[in-house]
Formats: sequence, structure tokens, C-alpha cells
Amino acid sequence: MIRFRFELYPLDEVSPWGGDRPTLHWFGLTDGWYWLEAGGQELLRRTRQVHRHPFVDYYLARLWEDVNVLTPTVLEPVPEDCAGLRKPG
Repeated sequence: MIRFRFELYPLDEVSPWGGDRPTLHWFGLTDGWYWLEAGGQELLRRTRQVHRHPFVDYYLARLWEDVNVLTPTVLEPVPEDCAGLRKPG
């Protein structure tokens, strides 16, 4: 099983967007960091050092958009000749 793990920055650490009149934007409110867990392993870790945020630091809304776009493609079966599978017989 693959798990998407994430944490968001506290609201007082989120930077407003905009030129003359910066405001908090919904996309900006998803600023945080994320990682994947699969088979008991942490994936997408930037460093093995002790660090406040050792994982990918990015907007979670963008991760959501990317996953939505890629899902149909990654769910397609791998062709047998590429997967190295042979039918019995």
C-alpha cells in the first residue's frame, strides 16, 4: 500500500500573494511538505540529516493536481512483454 503523508505550514508562516495588496490565497494555504510511504519506507526524503522538514517542500494543491492527472495512466496495466510475464502453457 502507498500512503501520501503531508503536513501544512502553520498559518502564521504562510506568505500572502499579490502585488500591491497581498492576500492569503487558497493555493498558498496548501504550502507544506509531503512524502510517500510504501513497504515501510519513506520515499521523497530530501535528507537523512535531522531537519525540520526533510521532505519535499511544495504546495499540496499542486501534488493533488499532479496525482489527478497521472492516475489514469499509472492504473493502466503494464504490457506483458515489458513486465517480463509469460502466460502459462
